[in-house]
Amino acid sequence: MKYLIIILFFCSILIACKKQDTAPDNGCIELPDLSKTSLSQQDINKVNAFLQANNITGTFIAQSYKADSVYTYGKPGYWNLNYKMSGYQFINNLPVLNGLIFWQDRANIKQYGIFPRLYNSINLDPIAQFKAADIRIAYLSILEKLHDPFLALPNAPYAGKNYKDSCLIIKYGYYDKSAKGNYLDPPNMVKAWEISPKSGTPLIRISDDTKELISGNYSDRLEL
Repeated sequence: MKYLIIILFFCSILIACKKQDTAPDNGCIELPDLSKTSLSQQDINKVNAFLQANNITGTFIAQSYKADSVYTYGKPGYWNLNYKMSGYQFINNLPVLNGLIFWQDRANIKQYGIFPRLYNSINLDPIAQFKAADIRIAYLSILEKLHDPFLALPNAPYAGKNYKDSCLIIKYGYYDKSAKGNYLDPPNMVKAWEISPKSGTPLIRISDDTKELISGNYSDRLEL
């Protein structure tokens, strides 16, 4: 009788785990409009003045504008005080998901630096092949196959089943696959989706052509 109770106990645990694994996907999706900004009109005016003064054409939507400092190479101990503008370049009405950062010298309005780079044009249409709901399913499926080698339990906590009840932030746009390197290689642009829970990780990017993994910040320690 004692052994029967133990067996029934473990069976109940297995059944509970199985129910958790097969929990329904809540399907929650958020699609942020990256063409809009929450910056104040004063900061927007400063960004526009910077772009005009440095002859930067095209569409750049700043999402952040703040004071910053950058170490100047060749001048030991010298920190250059500047302003940092972070946001997205838009081409064909789509954002470049690599993001874009400008640094402005605080002493004047001149550009001090840029990361990763500006694009003049992109020879890809803006039409998505898949819908956001398809990409959510692909995201959960890809997480099931990924493993973080720094974790003792490689299937936790990033298994897709752990995010079925999470609302996913999904962005669609262009992504430069070569921009992960030294930025000296020519652009290798694809249409892509960027997906993450509201916590920010695991963030991955998926090809719009194949729904296959391109890259991402899978955890705080692992860059794919």
